[in-house]
Order: sequence, then C-alpha cells, then structure tokens
Amino acid sequence: MRRTILVLLFSLTLLAFASVPGSVIGQELPRILTQANAPGWITVSWEHSGADVYYFVIERQNAPYTDNSVFLIAKSENRTDSVTDKSLSANTLYKYHVCAVYAYSRTCSDWVSVRTLPSPLSSGGSSSGTPPPSAHPPLRAPDLTATTDHPLLITLHWGNDQAYDLRNAQLFRDGQIVYDAQALKASGNGGFQPDYRDVVPRANTKYTYRVCFISLYYVDTKCSSDVIASGKPVAPTAPVRVTISQDKSLGRSSDLAARIRTLITARWRNTPTGQVFIPGQFFTLEREDRVQLDRIRVGPAWVEINKISADHDPTEVTVDVTPEGSELLTQRGNNYRVCAVLPSLGAPGKVCSSSVAAVAKSSLDPNTKVVPVPADSITEKNGSPWVIQRPTDLNVLAAKGEAIANKDPLAVELRNRQPDDQSRRGFDIGMAAAEGQTLPGPGKQKIHDSLNAPEQGGFDNAVSFSLERNRNADLAATGAAIARADSIVAEARNSGTDVFYRLGFDIATGIFGDPALGARGNTATGPGSMKIRDSLSAAGQRGFNDSVKLHLSRTYKR
Repeated sequence: MRRTILVLLFSLTLLAFASVPGSVIGQELPRILTQANAPGWITVSWEHSGADVYYFVIERQNAPYTDNSVFLIAKSENRTDSVTDKSLSANTLYKYHVCAVYAYSRTCSDWVSVRTLPSPLSSGGSSSGTPPPSAHPPLRAPDLTATTDHPLLITLHWGNDQAYDLRNAQLFRDGQIVYDAQALKASGNGGFQPDYRDVVPRANTKYTYRVCFISLYYVDTKCSSDVIASGKPVAPTAPVRVTISQDKSLGRSSDLAARIRTLITARWRNTPTGQVFIPGQFFTLEREDRVQLDRIRVGPAWVEINKISADHDPTEVTVDVTPEGSELLTQRGNNYRVCAVLPSLGAPGKVCSSSVAAVAKSSLDPNTKVVPVPADSITEKNGSPWVIQRPTDLNVLAAKGEAIANKDPLAVELRNRQPDDQSRRGFDIGMAAAEGQTLPGPGKQKIHDSLNAPEQGGFDNAVSFSLERNRNADLAATGAAIARADSIVAEARNSGTDVFYRLGFDIATGIFGDPALGARGNTATGPGSMKIRDSLSAAGQRGFNDSVKLHLSRTYKR
C-alpha cells in the first residue's frame, strides 16, 4: 500500500511539472523586449546565454485570443537578436513570446502584450492657408542624445514640446522612420513623449539617428544633428578547443625558387557551445616569436600572422608561414593562439585562447600507398614503398571524435561540460577511440597513456559514456525518441542534470516505456533488465531506477 501511494505521488509530481506551459525546469528563459515603433510595426528582441540551444522561435497571438492560435513570426540562431513584425493593424493589441528550442524540449518567455501605435490623425489644422498667430517662439532644432544599457536597446531623448506649437516629431534611424509621434497639441491631444526606446536589429552595430520637429501648420521643420549610437557592447569570448598542426611540403615545381614550404592549420570553436555569433567580431591567428627590431632581438612577443572574419563554427584556416625576406633572421616560435577581437571595445575587446604548440604532420610522397594496419615500421611490397598508417594520430582521432559526438545531443552536452580545451580535446579523442565498442581494451589504454593529465580526464569521460551507450544503443535511441514524443517522460528525464543519468533514463524507457512508441513495454523488472542496470555508472543507475518508477506507474495499451 505504501509503495502504491509513493508511486502515485511521484506521478502527480511529474504531471504538475508537465503542466507548466512552454518551459522545462532548470532551462534558461529568454529575456524579451517589445517595442511599438510605427502604426503597423512591433519589434521583438531577446537575450539568452545560448547554452545548448539549437535555435530560437518568435511567436505571436492575435486578439481576441479566443482560439489560442499561435503564429510563427521568425526563427533565429543568435542568442541576442531582434525581429520586426510588420503589416500589423494600427492601435491593436498583440502578444509575443520567444522560445529557446533544445534537443528534446523548448522553454519560452511569458507572453508580453504590446499595442501598435495609432494611425496618424488628420485633425489639428489645415496643411494649407494662413495659420493663426502663435504666442510661441519660432521653432528650433531639437537636441538629440542617446544612451544605452542593453545590447539591443538605445534610448533617444530630445526633450519636450512645451515651448512650441508642434504637429509632429519623427525619429529616423539610418534614414528610415522608426517612430512617428503625432503630437497634435493644438487639437487637445496634449504633447508627446520626449524620448523613445529603440530596439535595434543587431548588437555591436553603429546606427545614425536624427529627430525632426514639424510645426503645427507645416510652417517649419527643424531637425537635430546626426547622433551615432549602438547598444551596450557584447564582449567576445575566447576561442576554445584550438588545435594547431604543421605540415611541410615542397613548393610548386614551376617555382624556380622551389623549396620546402611550412603550412600551419588552425582549427577552433568560437564559443564553448558554438552558438554565439557576435557582429563586428573577427579572429586573429598569432604566433609567439622572438621579434627582431633593427637587428636587436626583443621578446618573446605574440605576432599576428592572419586575420579573418568567421560566420561559421567551428572555423579552420590554413596559412603559409614559410619565412620570407627579413623574416629569415627572426627567431620563430612553435606556440600559437587564436584571439577573438571586437575593435569597438578597445583593449577589453580582445580575448585569446591558451597557447597551443603546433603538432607536425608528416608529408608523404603522392605516389606512396597507405595501408590501415597497425605497425610501426616501413616495409616494401613488390619493390614499391608502403607507409604504414598508424592509428594513433591524435589530431585525426580528435577530428573524427568531434564528428561522432556531434551526432548525439548527450555527447555534445557532456563534451561542453569538460572544464577546459585540453579536456575537450581528450574527450574527442576518446569518442573516436571507443567508436562502436562495448568493452575497454589495451588499444584505448595505450592512447589514454599517451595523453597529458587534462586530456586523460576528458578521454575517460568519453570512453565511459560511449561504452555504456554502445552496449545499449537501440534502447537508448528508442528512449530518447519517446522523450521527444511524450512531454511527461521528457520532464522527468530532463530533471536530472547529469548526462549519465539521462542516458540511464533513456535505456530504461526503451525497456519499460510505451510499446506504442517503440519500447519493449516490460511490466516488471527481471534478471535481464537488472543486469543492464548494474552495468551502468552510479548516475546511470539512478536515471534507470527513476525511469522504471515512472513507467511502471503508468498504464500503457499493450
């Protein structure tokens, strides 16, 4: 009886979690701003860390909100962005929210109501003829100033209209009207607000503003000077998971001065999650050289050898660094780094990765045959050279392991939780070393022992995760698919923050979940399922147990 009551309470708790609309417990809510900036325009902007988010969606509800219809307005992959919804009705109330979409769920801001501006009024005096005498002084140009405390929000202030007979004030951004005040003070409608909070399209971008006063009877128009402003700067983050490889090859045969060329290939991610793109940012590849100035050696110092703009993540660039001219006398180093640079921030706008030593790659004769067999020597067959391809090329394993991890959201999450670049590199190597395998072995141990201590930690995490998942690959895939289709299962699964917990939860869902969704539909535990559970990590066993409790408390059609 006591067990039945506990199971019932657990189920009711999950249902309560599931009743929270548009959000998942523990996931970050987007922070939303809305602004009506014309009779038919509303701009929606948001902020979010971007962690683990696939993309953002912006949705709208229309009055009278009786059928709960939701309209998709836009989709964006940027953590700070804005969207202007046009062709709306004037003086009409709309509701908006922004949702962050994750692998198995999404979380949304609250709905925010905002009313479009009214249509321009036609009363307040004729646009032609002789205006009545005015007791107010002649119109003068407004004083426009700009302030900001947000990456996508600029407040423009131009003062009030107490001293003038004004019909209108219009604010322009880059030559386009973004606010139309329609003062109509003489018609008894009072003055207009002396400032406006403009939601701008992009962070770290300069915009030119001008505000114009228009007199009541169109006798005069005076405009402010141009003011250039941008939102609060979004600082760059240091590139992560930087790898540097060095290759030496013979120059072109047509080059009379053909000689050995040195190529450096750098690869990195823009951010830990790879999801934040900052306008105005570029990247520099730098080498730590002992610089020569007028034959006096000074240093060591970081020397920029390449500058690029990158709109994709990860980024890879190859540079020819063969010494030329005066460089021949320069002492060149072997350590490199990648820096993210935002010039508008000055010195704080440059952040760099840690120093990484270049790893040499052997240059093979193009006629050389490569065979994928484990050996450490060069042999000959039928008189032609055979070079043995060694399976422990760590750069190759790291690149392969990253591609493997990117196919599994849990693997991506676990990789992103590694504490530093070296640990993440070790994680990628471990993902490749354990591909398709279910047991530890001497090959993986040999690779592990060749790594440094931080890389070994990431390697161990990747191998442990891969072996658990590979032993139960079909069950884990089925469980993850069921979580995507069943919100109650997703809520319970995602209440655990440990990746191994979620993996264990998915495996048990594949065994005990709804058979209509592809699970085995077991109705009780037994030796087989307990053997699977006991082979998991401690966190995986907790997730497995919680999943079993959930599914055995529910009734599925079998």
